[in-house]
Amino acid sequence: MELEELLIGLDYLSCAKIEPELLRGVKNIKIFHGLDDRIAPFNEAEAIALRLPEAKFIPMHNTGHIPFLNPDFKGKLNG
Repeated sequence: MELEELLIGLDYLSCAKIEPELLRGVKNIKIFHGLDDRIAPFNEAEAIALRLPEAKFIPMHNTGHIPFLNPDFKGKLNG
């Protein structure tokens, strides 16, 4: 990706708002979050999960912002 594309994406994300209530009624929601994430704070992800009680919140040890690269991810996804 070019730097300009990345900056446009970051600008969009800085203004984006997550509305978990829009997911109410959706089944089998899993929210994964790396405990070592330095981009999206853990407490913010946890707060979103609390607003969506039917979702399963899965904190991931030894991983940061991209938990799907953690070797344990696949097992937690299917578990």
